[in-house]
Amino acid sequence: MRSIIVALVAMVAACATPPAPVPGPAPGGATCSSVCSHADAIGCQWAKPAADGATCERVCLDAAPIAPWKLDCLQEITSCDPLACP
Repeated sequence: MRSIIVALVAMVAACATPPAPVPGPAPGGATCSSVCSHADAIGCQWAKPAADGATCERVCLDAAPIAPWKLDCLQEITSCDPLACP
């Protein structure tokens, strides 16, 4: 009986799938949060909350599936030119 239980436990353990990894920052390490903080620090108006109260980070995250921001590029901008990262 004990060997049957051990075998069942081993089979169940073998079938378990590991959890999916949590997505990390972009390859260069930039995130929506870091980009928005950087843009705010250099005075970019688009880094301020929108009229409806949506934060820069929320807009960035919501845009990701449709039109993802070029985070690595935006992390390095020195002006608020919207064409800085085409």
